[in-house]
Amino acid sequence: MKLKGISALEANADKITLGVTGLAFVGALALQFVPGRNQIKVGSTQQSPGTAFVPVESAAKALLAELDTTNPKLPEEVPQFTLAGKLDLSGPSLPARRVAMGIPPRIAKAEVAVKVESGQFELPKVPAPAGPQAYAFSGTFHPVEVVRNTDLKKVLLSQDQPFDFHAVSIEAKFDGSALRSALESDPDGEGPLQPIPMNWWFDAVGEVSFVDIVGVEVERQMVVRADGKPVADAPAELLATPPGRFDSIKMWTENVKSLGDVPGAVDTIRSYAAEVQRPEFYPMIAGADWLPPERAIEAGDPAARQKLIRKLTDDIAQIDVDIADVQKRLTAAEGAAPKGRESERQPVGRPGAGGGGGKGGSGGGGVGPAPTTGPRPAPVGNPAALRKRLETLSKRREDLGARLAGLEQRTPDVGAAAPVPGTRPESTLNAPSITLWTHDLTAQPGASYAYRFRVVINNPAFGRNLQQSQAALAASSMLRGEWSEWSDAVQVDPQTAVFITAAAEADPLNGRPTASAELYQFYYGYYRKGNTGLGPGDQITASETLPEKLKLADLKKLEEFVKANQPIPGAAPTPLPRAPGGGGGKTGGTRIDPREAGQPVMPVVPENPTPTEAGPQSEWLNVPVQRHLQLDSGLVFLDATNAPGSAGGVEVVVVGADGTLYVRTPQADSKSPLLERLRSSAQVGLAQGELKPAEIRTPPAGPANRPPGSPKAPPAGGGMGGGGG
Repeated sequence: MKLKGISALEANADKITLGVTGLAFVGALALQFVPGRNQIKVGSTQQSPGTAFVPVESAAKALLAELDTTNPKLPEEVPQFTLAGKLDLSGPSLPARRVAMGIPPRIAKAEVAVKVESGQFELPKVPAPAGPQAYAFSGTFHPVEVVRNTDLKKVLLSQDQPFDFHAVSIEAKFDGSALRSALESDPDGEGPLQPIPMNWWFDAVGEVSFVDIVGVEVERQMVVRADGKPVADAPAELLATPPGRFDSIKMWTENVKSLGDVPGAVDTIRSYAAEVQRPEFYPMIAGADWLPPERAIEAGDPAARQKLIRKLTDDIAQIDVDIADVQKRLTAAEGAAPKGRESERQPVGRPGAGGGGGKGGSGGGGVGPAPTTGPRPAPVGNPAALRKRLETLSKRREDLGARLAGLEQRTPDVGAAAPVPGTRPESTLNAPSITLWTHDLTAQPGASYAYRFRVVINNPAFGRNLQQSQAALAASSMLRGEWSEWSDAVQVDPQTAVFITAAAEADPLNGRPTASAELYQFYYGYYRKGNTGLGPGDQITASETLPEKLKLADLKKLEEFVKANQPIPGAAPTPLPRAPGGGGGKTGGTRIDPREAGQPVMPVVPENPTPTEAGPQSEWLNVPVQRHLQLDSGLVFLDATNAPGSAGGVEVVVVGADGTLYVRTPQADSKSPLLERLRSSAQVGLAQGELKPAEIRTPPAGPANRPPGSPKAPPAGGGMGGGGG
């Protein structure tokens, strides 16, 4: 039936739609089986979806094989590059950061403040050191040190051998914890002033202080001149750094110009704390061993101490010989005595002597055994008695050894210890007592001086961006502390000294006044003594014979060793320890080595070498000294008269080369502590060269700390003359 009004297309539209859809489905299905149409690019190849991961798996296996190989392929050329080429330093500088692994490297400068600090700050007051003490001593510098240490040679000027000196060592204590308290304390309580911010001087996270002792300054003031006249209101003189020692304040001044220079300089100061705070004394070839002031004052006369040490050493050596002899006899006695009857063993004595009643003899002294024709055996004795003797000798040696060890004991360093490489040194702010000392080599022999200390630290406000009214607080890189009190006056050892031991005025029998004197002159480590009788107008002079084996150094040979940079026989240089982290530059951010700042390296020579003429030092220590030393005081005896108001006392008048008159009495001179000390020194000097032909000693290892107990003002009287150091 034909529908009216509907076309054929409209009538078959649904069939047409179904057919087209079916054809599209069949075409899409057919395309799935056409080769090369559905591909994935993997690397440089095309892969079907099913094989797309095959190349990746193969590459992974090849890489694993390369990692596991025992013979890897090396590049033909090693790539060349520099650190500067790898680092981009064109940008802003980075702040220095501290990490937990010790002192960090200083690659860039420290952080520079941009913000203006609005607070009102006050710099801390650096506490004054306490208890300054001074101790005078004399000796002879080692010629090796003089040749190597050009600064020391300048102090000695043109002095020829022996290089005798009269010096003063000064010591005090500093409280580091008191400095920390000053940094932490509010300067005016409730007032407007604030303490320095803690992050300027302390890293709370790393527990590291940014403040330390930069240097120690010491002033001296003359109290009595060498001629015995008091000095009123003498000006104070600032002591220079001991010749050839690390001048830390100079290093700091030359290298610290901005805030960025501070960290490296502080690390240097801390690394060399012992040298900054306690400069080591110099090696000596003769004289009593150097001791820090406190120990030296406690020990009394160094010359007497040295004499006692030698006596104890000799006693111990003799006991060792006796012990060896007793041991030998005991061994022989134990082998000869019948077992179980050693108490009945009689010593082997003179043949024929009575006592035991030998065969055919009586108990009271009958005829003993006939003498043998061979050599008589050495006496062995009773084993029980020998063991008792051995016990006694051993106990005696132990006692003497303990006494000797006490006299020779070296005081350990109690200051801020030198840091172990790779570790952070302990902060000065945690030390309640730091020993400080220095040495005065330019004091006038015979004069008396007082000394005082102050400590110099780095300024935690240096380089900070403070407001204009407080800009002065940040101007200086160092802060100088308060001065300590003055030490007691100490008399520098005189070069020559005269003591009147007896005197008599003119009488009808004698006709003129007379006197006797002891004259002392320092030479080669000890005082040399001469006795003389005097009449009016006589010069006070004497002559002393020196030990035969005493030798001087061949300086030309020593200088040849030094110029050729060759080791000196019997003396070798010990390099200063490098500061942890190295450095070596002279700009901020690095640690400065004293050797690179022109500081000489201290030589070390063997201590107490075996006494032998053929020792290694004999190659240069071989110049004989003059056998007879002329002692000259420069004084002339004038008169001796009864002292007014004294019971039989006599006053002696002498005159110096400059016309100065001196009045002395035998009673006062005989009680002088100086006389007793010089006598002890002269006595030790008599044996010089006999026990140790070449006395070579160094100061105690690692300067130690020895505090105060300082001598009172030198007593009046005795010791006329002096000077000429």
